Amino acid sequence: MTRMIPYLCDDSAPPGEKALFEKLRDAPGTGDWVAFHSLNIAKHLFQVEGEADFVVIAPGIGLLVIEVKSHERVEADGAGRWKLGNHEWTAKSPFDQASGAMHSIQHFLDSHGANVFGFPIWYAVWLTSISKEKVPQSIGVQEWSLLDASDLNSGNVGTVIARVLGKASDQLAATVKGYRWAEGAPTETQVNRILQLIEPPFTAQLTPSEASRRRESDLIKHTAEQVNVLRMLAGSPRLIVEGPPGSGKTVLAVEAAHRASALGDRVLFVVYNRLIEAEIQLRCDDADVYRIHALMAKLAGLKIPRGADKAFYDALPEKAFVAVAEAVPRYDMLVVDEAQDLANSDYLDVLDSLLVGGLRDGRSVIAGDFDSQNLYQPNVTASEAKNLFLDRLDHPVQLKLSVNTRNTPELGDFFELMSGKSGIYSEFRRVDDEQVSVHNVEYDSPERQEELLGFAVEQILSEPFTVRDLIILSPIRASAASLTTDPALKNCLGHDITDPNLIRWGTIHEFKGMEAPAVILTDIDDSNPHLESLFFVGMTRATDRLIVLRKSSTH
Repeated sequence: MTRMIPYLCDDSAPPGEKALFEKLRDAPGTGDWVAFHSLNIAKHLFQVEGEADFVVIAPGIGLLVIEVKSHERVEADGAGRWKLGNHEWTAKSPFDQASGAMHSIQHFLDSHGANVFGFPIWYAVWLTSISKEKVPQSIGVQEWSLLDASDLNSGNVGTVIARVLGKASDQLAATVKGYRWAEGAPTETQVNRILQLIEPPFTAQLTPSEASRRRESDLIKHTAEQVNVLRMLAGSPRLIVEGPPGSGKTVLAVEAAHRASALGDRVLFVVYNRLIEAEIQLRCDDADVYRIHALMAKLAGLKIPRGADKAFYDALPEKAFVAVAEAVPRYDMLVVDEAQDLANSDYLDVLDSLLVGGLRDGRSVIAGDFDSQNLYQPNVTASEAKNLFLDRLDHPVQLKLSVNTRNTPELGDFFELMSGKSGIYSEFRRVDDEQVSVHNVEYDSPERQEELLGFAVEQILSEPFTVRDLIILSPIRASAASLTTDPALKNCLGHDITDPNLIRWGTIHEFKGMEAPAVILTDIDDSNPHLESLFFVGMTRATDRLIVLRKSSTH
């Protein structure tokens, strides 16, 4: 398998480049090869700047610059002009492009003392959709340096490239005085020098701590706008806040709890899962914060046993309700976050019994995303979940949030694309940074996914992110992270989703309602009909970077 730089092919690349990228990456017998994709050539010999679609460095064989054309129609008018697909006529042929890029690279390497001798440096044009038999022989084309769809689908593009370089070496030996192919060239030393010159590694960027402070500053600045809404609705005793991920629902809920507590009210803040409970407890130490099952267990005087089964949890609401039915209501205000997860009549009976005035006349803020994030009440539709609250509350004010204050626009656009729901967000407060925010990568085997997971971790940590900024999530417990045997990857991983020192990993269910600067989603299988909601919840946890490892639909 060839080492690809970068290791992911951008989604915007032409189809032919994508196909060659995958086949070159997966080619057998190329474990020591390196291939650059979309290599920018700022120091071009014949124009202001240029680009090489692929530059392949094969130790012991040579260096090949490849110009890829995905078009299904290629024309030449016999007067020096070429037309590719629907593009305008141009006097520059694909062979001119490939040759110009090759000579520019060779000149750059020579002028920087790379010692590129003893092996062929050549170029090829690859027509990935059509047959080269339709291109007539001419004085300007070496037949063996023109490749086509049959070469792409030959089974091993590495063999095809080696064949071209072999022909190139023969051509150079016949025409260039003093040239001969030195056995083993380019050597490991020569390859490393070429890599150092073409793509020298260096770091000149925000430090992780600087990037973290900037993200926090952005979040504070943009969510302050949402909090101002509470001032306008200060006289509304009952408020239902709806909005997609990243719209500031939790921020509003926390702020409402703080304001009520500041007035001397006793506030009950209820969520569904354990991680959100711990997070809100840190942010709301002036309220009583519980996940719903822990609250009911406490009311019933029970301790939740390790490995408690469904029957235990199903019996909790009634036991809790009976325990407080005769008691005086103890809370002046109720705040519920991720309300769609608590859309259960039995849960609401318990909460009703704890609130002064009950749910009907008491003071409450109910925040949730009824449309897209219902994981825990799968038999309740979005409208049914919302109506459970509407039916209990007397004339609540309904607030719909649509401005995204948390995610980069590129991420938000990806959320809409993958969910099939356009217009989820009316606008974004943040702006995209200079890096690609989303990578959507396919794998064809567990072994390949494990390898890609290692690459993804390396990519995230090469940017201004620390291990604490990254989390690996999966829809299943037997995930790629939990099963990895890669020693380097295992050394980076924490014990579970709560580890404070290393990369956290766990299920999407566990991390619901939380967020992280960088998220890697693994084990995404589109053939699973139950995956849609989980996938949406998982990908929307990322605020800045998202890498999705998706099982290939052809396997």
